[in-house]
Amino acid sequence: MMKQTDLDAVKAVARSFVYLDATVDARTGFLVTHPFIETVVCAVKKDGKFTMMDVRNLDELREIRKSILADIEGVTNYQQFTIIVRPAYMPAFFKYTMRHLSSRDYAEFLSSMWTRMEFPN
Repeated sequence: MMKQTDLDAVKAVARSFVYLDATVDARTGFLVTHPFIETVVCAVKKDGKFTMMDVRNLDELREIRKSILADIEGVTNYQQFTIIVRPAYMPAFFKYTMRHLSSRDYAEFLSSMWTRMEFPN
């Protein structure tokens, strides 16, 4: 375990996840398989206003990814990733970032991940 979380290394992993394919579920037509994107239509803040963009349009997907990258750059602590990474991708994100974590962030993320994924209460 590290004494302090290497947030720059964690952000580098998160940035690589942004470029994974955004696959539209053929059964529903609107759900998307991606670590940060949940549906085909996403709200992206542009020029101070929210604009709806469609992941099936490559130009709009580039804008969506730019917005996600900006969100990643704005992260100031590891726990904030529990908000922007979809629950289904939390175990994978944790797997690829855990070597960069302090023992405290390691334990807190495991707890958050378990609570969000398993709904124990």
